[in-house]
Amino acid sequence: MNLDKSLTGFQLSKLHTFEVAARHESFSLAAKELCLTPSAVSHQINLLEKELNIKLFLRLHRKVELTAEGKHIFWALQSSLDHINTEIKAIQNQTLSGPLTIYARPSITQNWLVPKLSDFIQRYPFIELSILTGNENVNLQREGIDLALYFDNQPCPQLNYQYLMDEHILPVCSPEYAEKFN
Repeated sequence: MNLDKSLTGFQLSKLHTFEVAARHESFSLAAKELCLTPSAVSHQINLLEKELNIKLFLRLHRKVELTAEGKHIFWALQSSLDHINTEIKAIQNQTLSGPLTIYARPSITQNWLVPKLSDFIQRYPFIELSILTGNENVNLQREGIDLALYFDNQPCPQLNYQYLMDEHILPVCSPEYAEKFN
């Protein structure tokens, strides 16, 4: 395979055959899934190995095993297919998808964020939500945080921010306590 050129449909077909055979670690099971003969699967894998100049499988008695190189290519192929499938689902559902990490003060999380989660999850089912809480000022980028909810009189100029609400603090006590210390 000339690596200076894009993959062709024929090469993608062979990579698909490789993915199925690697997933099953069997040419005969791959053949059943692909509606081919085991000989056709073996032939496609042989051609792919020649084009890549990489041995993908060890052919043992009645079974096959991925070589170290085959494992690397299988991982890259699975990762790429997972990414493509995620994008297809997002397009089909016209929705956002992927991980989202939120950092918030415990009081904001408990009183404001948690009550809104059910609606958020219904509206964005393909968002993988992680919520971190704490009272520390954290480095959002270093901690892998996408969004932070917190109180601040002077927002950091390097961050994009959106004002959400005012905070009102009211003392609460029993009438007896108020009378005693008033």
